[in-house]
Amino acid sequence: MKLAGKIALLGLVALPLIAAGQTPPAPTYNSTITGFNSVTSFINVIVGGWIFWLLMVFVVIFILYAAFLYLTSGGDPEKTGKAKGVIIYAVIALAVALLAKAIVAIVTSALNS
Repeated sequence: MKLAGKIALLGLVALPLIAAGQTPPAPTYNSTITGFNSVTSFINVIVGGWIFWLLMVFVVIFILYAAFLYLTSGGDPEKTGKAKGVIIYAVIALAVALLAKAIVAIVTSALNS
């Protein structure tokens, strides 16, 4: 094995050991809700963050599923109709996710002003 290969192999072996020796900073948790700012930030994290991205994942999965149904329908009107229905529900889920994000932003700005 050439010298460059040995150095690369040594780096691959040593890199996890170097990373394991690092200590991450201690996490800070704020578990108390003290006012509207805490409540609105909590709601913003749950609705604006988690639920929004969960709905985005479902939208992508349903669009891929509808594409699969459409491609495997073979021209059957019933199967293409089912694929179109799934796409409509995916678009509705996308609209709900965007509205949820917008409503949280509007309520947060109204409560903070």
